Amino acid sequence: PNPNPNPKRRFTLMSKLHLDDDDERSAAPNTDPETWDRRYAALEVQPDGRGEMAGILYIFRQGASDPCHGTANHFSCTETIKVSKLVSIAPDHEFLQCILMVDHEGMKITLKLETAEEGEQHLHVNRWIRMLRRVASPQCEVTQIVKEGWLSKRGKINTGYKRRWMRLDSDKMLRYYHDSNGVLKGEIDLNTVTEVVAEFDSPIFTIKAGDRTFTLSTQGGDTKSGRAVAAASWVRALDGARFL
Repeated sequence: PNPNPNPKRRFTLMSKLHLDDDDERSAAPNTDPETWDRRYAALEVQPDGRGEMAGILYIFRQGASDPCHGTANHFSCTETIKVSKLVSIAPDHEFLQCILMVDHEGMKITLKLETAEEGEQHLHVNRWIRMLRRVASPQCEVTQIVKEGWLSKRGKINTGYKRRWMRLDSDKMLRYYHDSNGVLKGEIDLNTVTEVVAEFDSPIFTIKAGDRTFTLSTQGGDTKSGRAVAAASWVRALDGARFL
């Protein structure tokens, strides 16, 4: 690939690589967002020796410009990842806008999409996952985002509503995240769900999972009927994911 890629033609990613004392990548993920390093990523697809398409994900570091010597920003490749060696590709469970990849040696690599706009994170995450899936091994386990967005969730003890970012993944998990830092707050296993019900002409719907009932409400929209339609959309998505 071009050693000086044009940033405007590529997604900007945050690459989270945990280094141990031997300067080798550790399988233990670094969960401190403040330690993430800014990177650019490029996926190169080309035929291998067997006539099949192979993919390599290149991770670039952007160097600083030096106006004194007349040099512009430059990029150096710091990481290459063979997509065919990955055993799983999925949205990261702990953080929003992230893709978690695990290779055949159990090494974990997390990439965070920096340019995703609110409300459209899943579009960018799923685009990358689909591109990676095309050149991954058939045995690679791939998870995609089915639906996500802001909902208000009623608390179990404090029965007031709190704003949560909800994300439904194709692994039959509904996860909800803190409204300010995007850190995982909890999850609902759809395999334990017995009923998903929307109140008539209302933005409120409930999920019965085991011995607990989750009460959720849609947000935004100009009219009550619009929020009711949004609630019905969530019910359809949840029922569809339950019976996959």
